[in-house]
Amino acid sequence: MGTGQLRERAASRGVGAKSSTARPGNSTRSTGRPENGLRTSACGSWLSSLYVFQAVVWLLTVPFACISIVFRKLAGKVAGRCDAVLSECLTSRYSAWTPTQPVRPKTPLVDDNGDMVPSINFMGGGQLWMFSIGVAHYLRENYDLSNVKYTASSCGTFGALPLACGLDPYDWCAADWGKCIDYFSSGFLFSKFGLGCVMGSKHFYYGLWDAYLPHDAHIRCSGRLFLSVTQWPSLKNRLVSEFETRDQLIWTAVASVCLPMAFIGDFPVDVPGVGPCIDGGFSDDAPVVDSNTLSASALHNKADISPRILADDEFGPGYWENPLTLLDIVVTPQYDRVWQIGAVGQAAAKKSEGLKRPEWAKIRKTSLE
Repeated sequence: MGTGQLRERAASRGVGAKSSTARPGNSTRSTGRPENGLRTSACGSWLSSLYVFQAVVWLLTVPFACISIVFRKLAGKVAGRCDAVLSECLTSRYSAWTPTQPVRPKTPLVDDNGDMVPSINFMGGGQLWMFSIGVAHYLRENYDLSNVKYTASSCGTFGALPLACGLDPYDWCAADWGKCIDYFSSGFLFSKFGLGCVMGSKHFYYGLWDAYLPHDAHIRCSGRLFLSVTQWPSLKNRLVSEFETRDQLIWTAVASVCLPMAFIGDFPVDVPGVGPCIDGGFSDDAPVVDSNTLSASALHNKADISPRILADDEFGPGYWENPLTLLDIVVTPQYDRVWQIGAVGQAAAKKSEGLKRPEWAKIRKTSLE
């Protein structure tokens, strides 16, 4: 067989010819270009497109990343500054960010003998009632309070009301604050953020006072306890000092701490003889009897009894490991925190120059150390 015949037979069997792997419908021409017009090197084209896409993404991402870094640094500086300001507000002499005190009456209140009647105001401050009961406990331990008058607004009620009844607010706290913690712990916000007091019920607070106060509490408090409430919806202040019934006294106390949507959700509180009311701090957070009324507050920097008057080493052991912050206003405290801040209230009361005034010095039971 000749060479020409061998070549013809090989050609007829496909030997030496390029095999085609084209998919059905994509028959190729002699130029190697498919009928759809795409090059056979489609993979290389796809990679090129990917590189272009990545380049575009990087061009867009890098500037945004730089901007993000700048904003994060600025946010860090702003957050640091805010933290410094708030720390200065609450742990380094308590700047006055709360409303200013109202103008005080100038005429001093005197008794039948012409002696000035001592009086003290317990201001509001959310969960910082801990400070108020510390001040109240110190007063009860060291002074004859039989002729003292009390004014209170919002959480200051927890310090003033027991004193007006001749009771120690530390006893109230030991007996009832555990009930509060149990009640608050049932809420989602408590388990996640410790904000159990949010959206509480006015009936729960009524039940606390109803179980604690003596049967003649309204008689003991009439003429001695002045509770600030804000009438709803006019937002006018009302200072209630005469209580015809025990029920009226309790509802007035509940209304004074009724911060809508924050501490009490089912507002307003209907006070017998007064009408619907909310937290007294909205209209007068510093009610007074006369120009000599002392003031106690963990927030107001002009209060006579305040943490601002204490030196750093007078706050008690462990305080500076967990000093007061704005969170203490809303976070539900455990008992150890209550007694710690209560001790700060006691120390501030002990150092207060206001309690050295003649009307207070006259009723002191123990000598100053």
